[in-house]
This record gives sequence, structure tokens and C-alpha cells, in this order.
Amino acid sequence: VTLGILVGDSLQALLGQGYWQGVIVVFTTIMLARFIDSGVIFTTQMSIQSVLVVLLPLPDGGPLTRSLDAVIGGIIAIAITMITPVSFRKETVSGMRELFASITDVLRELSDALRTHESRSGWAALIEARGLQSQIDAVRTAISTAGQAATYSPARKSARQDLEELSRTLEKTDLAVRSLRIIARRVITVIDELDAKATSADDVDKLADWFSEVADAVAVLGRSASEPAAPGRHRSLSIARDALGAVTTKLTPTNLGANTLHGEALVMMCRPMMVDFLEATGSDHPEASSYLPRL
Repeated sequence: VTLGILVGDSLQALLGQGYWQGVIVVFTTIMLARFIDSGVIFTTQMSIQSVLVVLLPLPDGGPLTRSLDAVIGGIIAIAITMITPVSFRKETVSGMRELFASITDVLRELSDALRTHESRSGWAALIEARGLQSQIDAVRTAISTAGQAATYSPARKSARQDLEELSRTLEKTDLAVRSLRIIARRVITVIDELDAKATSADDVDKLADWFSEVADAVAVLGRSASEPAAPGRHRSLSIARDALGAVTTKLTPTNLGANTLHGEALVMMCRPMMVDFLEATGSDHPEASSYLPRL
């Protein structure tokens, strides 16, 4: 807003006031805004403020009076943000908790679909998996907003580290969810293949049990995000890492009884997903990959 007012004041001093001047101001402001920040809200706010400056009557104090008012108002707003006691993690933690609960539900539905040979359950899990992206985007926005507020609050310096860790967890979870959507489609294929060949349910029991174990491990990862203090969160992440690592060590077609081509493909698709979940606990890529068994 301040930049928009400053641009409007400056161009008004050079070009004067009127409708054609307003067109030039809007064009110039939009180009400048897109160069500074690609966000739509940033561009909209900056251009609206600049054109209002050109179209409204001149203030008594001169052309740059409104720019000075905007600077003073911005300083006051930042000062209020610095001294106001706000929980930056509340909305973010709530969103993370709901996200991991939804991921756990998808994994349990895939387990049930394999155990019962019910492809409709697999389709329901796939639809839910596709809907996870909107939750991820909402949490990402909440983390970004909280991070911007924490930047101007010296009293909340510790919150910045928490938000950085939550952001890392979210980004790695996003990658895992992208794999999960592909896995859900493959589960449906495995079930359809079993039905077509009238294969015994014992052939996918191990796979069904494995998905159930993954759901339990991901639930532990989700609970770690709601820990209020860093030491408790790190202990919880360590427990989640051990749980996820334990199920990752089983990821071979032989261990999970995958005797068909589609079954083997399903197991192989689960390997990168589990590496992403392990990295979401704070592990680096070599450490997370070390949990994968040799094929």
C-alpha cells in the first residue's frame, strides 16, 4: 500500500491529475509490482492505492503528504505486530493435525480395500487423496502468513525456527502425498487384477497389513506437529522416524507377498513415498534412503 501511494504521488507530481494520468499510473504500478513480487494480492493492492492517489483531490500538505501518512501508518502497524501477543503456530498446528489425520484415513482405506478386495474403497481413497492438495495449500498459506508476522516480532524469535521446521515437514509431506495419489490408483489396479484372476485374498494380506502400519506411523508424525515445545516435538519426531523406518525396511515384493507385476509395481511406488515421509521427520535424504532394503 505504501509503495502504491508513493508511486502515485510521484507520478502525480510529474504528470498532473486526470484520467489519462491514471491509466499511466496503473500501468506503471502493475509493471513495477510484478517485477518486485509476483503475488496477485501485492499487485492489486499497489495498483489500487496508486490510482486512488491520482484520482482523489490533492491534499493541503503537498503531493507527498499521503506517502508520509502511509509510512507512519505502516510503522505503527509493525509496532503493534511486534508487541501484540499472538500465537503464530495455532492455526498452522491445527491445519497440520487435520492434514495428517486425512492422510492416515486414506492409508487405512487403502488397507481395507486390499483386505476386502473392494475396489470401490480404493476409489474412495483416491478421491480423498486428491482432496489433500487443498489442505496442503491452506497449511502452506498459514505458515507463510505466520512467518511474515514473526519476522517483525523480536519477542517471537523462537517461533521462526518452529515455523521453518513445520514448513520442511509440510513440503516433504506434499511430495509424499503426490506419490500417495499414484499409489492409490495402483491399489485399484491390483484389486481389479486379483478379482479377474480370482486370486486368494492371502496374496494381498501382507500388503494390507503394511498400509495399516504406515497409517499408524504417519499418525505419530502428525502428533509431533502439535507439540508446543521444541524438545517435545523433536522427541516425537524421533519416535515417528523410528516407526516409519520400521515399516520402510519391509518394502520389497518378497517381504510383502507381491507375486504379480502390478503388485511388484505397487511396492516399488511405495519406496519414494516412505523416503519423503522420513525426510518430513527431519532426516536428510541419505539417512532416509538408508532405511530402504536391498532388492
